[in-house]
Amino acid sequence: MQVAKGNHLFSFGICVGQAPQIAPDAFIGRTNELQQLQDWLSPKSHPNRQRIVSIVGMGGIGKTQLSLAHVRDCADDYSSVFWVNAKDETSLRQNMADLSAVIFHESAAPAAQSADEEKLKIDMVRRWLSEPGNDQWLFIFDNYDNPNLPGIQSPTGYNIRSFFPTRSQGSIVITTRSTKLTFSTQLKLQNLENVNTSVAILSQRSGRDLSHGETQSKLAIF
Repeated sequence: MQVAKGNHLFSFGICVGQAPQIAPDAFIGRTNELQQLQDWLSPKSHPNRQRIVSIVGMGGIGKTQLSLAHVRDCADDYSSVFWVNAKDETSLRQNMADLSAVIFHESAAPAAQSADEEKLKIDMVRRWLSEPGNDQWLFIFDNYDNPNLPGIQSPTGYNIRSFFPTRSQGSIVITTRSTKLTFSTQLKLQNLENVNTSVAILSQRSGRDLSHGETQSKLAIF
């Protein structure tokens, strides 16, 4: 359902761009983690304040999949859901600028032709996210593994908070390998310890029933 206030449209559904596509039955396990995300992020549970959660874990452990599974399960809790690639500042800037075409109905809008134009588009998106009354959205910053924050210096890193809305509102998820994003509530992912869950994942991805027979040597953690 589209939500409007004045002349502003505040609902765009699920806009996940180039996010990995995950079949509904491809995500198995992480029930407790999904419930924790819902508890921490739901606008209904925490109205009138910004909610920031970082999903932390080693590469390949399933951070992106968990964030998208949360979208699948809880999309109706949000007015809009946005996903951007935050692996480096260049990718994030491009993704943020591209969102302006979605939000402001720039049909077939060309990519920003200059750094100034790109910054203008990003600032427009940030202001839209900060509109009074527009506080039910979810924004996913995926693969922010190279932070450059006070006490965390990196020649190729950047400060992701410079891309946050100017008003403290909405729900934000950051997937990252870094445990140092102290401005967020951290959900640390561990390897799946339940053997049955691991077998189910391996069976689903291989297309074979591995619930019987020798599986211990073949188990992989995703």
